[in-house]
Amino acid sequence: MQQPAVPEPSITRSSDVVRAPVVALFPSVRWPFVEIAAMSALLLSYIWLWSGAFEGAFSLCVVVYFGIGIAAHWRAGERARDVGIRIDNFGRAARDAFLASLAIGLVLAGAGALLGGLDFPPLADWPLALRDGIIWGLMQQYGLLTIYYPRFATLLPGHRDEPLWAASAVFAVL
Repeated sequence: MQQPAVPEPSITRSSDVVRAPVVALFPSVRWPFVEIAAMSALLLSYIWLWSGAFEGAFSLCVVVYFGIGIAAHWRAGERARDVGIRIDNFGRAARDAFLASLAIGLVLAGAGALLGGLDFPPLADWPLALRDGIIWGLMQQYGLLTIYYPRFATLLPGHRDEPLWAASAVFAVL
């Protein structure tokens, strides 16, 4: 004697079955969400809780940040070229970034000089501050362009602008 088939839980009709979160229902959504959450949790905890709390905190943040990124790329099967890291245009890209940064820096320094607000730290502090600033800026661009935006594009398929707005909003909060 056959037993009657038990109907599968449906998203479209009501049932007494406790529903799992959307992340559990759609496994393809789970990993991009986890990667975004991990990056965001690391950055928020570093900025607000443990920045400067111990020697090497910044280095630990950098290593964990890029570790999460590399693990995300490995999980998604992305190669360096897929995320925009290429040798053939490195010189031109570095030149363009340098010139844009130089122009912005000169405008800001000029505005500071005109308004009497030039108050630079001692020259001995510059190398470490510049190093940390360059690394932090690189981390921001790497995370925004290779983790946040592509993962939001996976979470919001078929949408043109929403992944950009979502990545921008999360990054603005950070």
